[in-house]
Amino acid sequence: MDKDGSMLFYPEKKDLILSKEPKNKVVSTVGAGDSFSACFLYNYLQNVNLKECVDRAVELSDFVVTSLGAVAEYPVNLLETII
Repeated sequence: MDKDGSMLFYPEKKDLILSKEPKNKVVSTVGAGDSFSACFLYNYLQNVNLKECVDRAVELSDFVVTSLGAVAEYPVNLLETII
């Protein structure tokens, strides 16, 4: 993921899935990749479609980059959106 979002190649359909773009200003990237991976995998294992998996992962990591430190405090409305 970068300032433009994320993309995922889906080989079975020969399709490229683009995420929504992050909106927040980056304060620190600590934990952003881990949160992206965890959110994507959680949703994938819950059989959420791939586009939504990528969008949810971007939404979580976009929030994580707004905080200093390794462990962000997540607002309830964010958690309801990503799981």
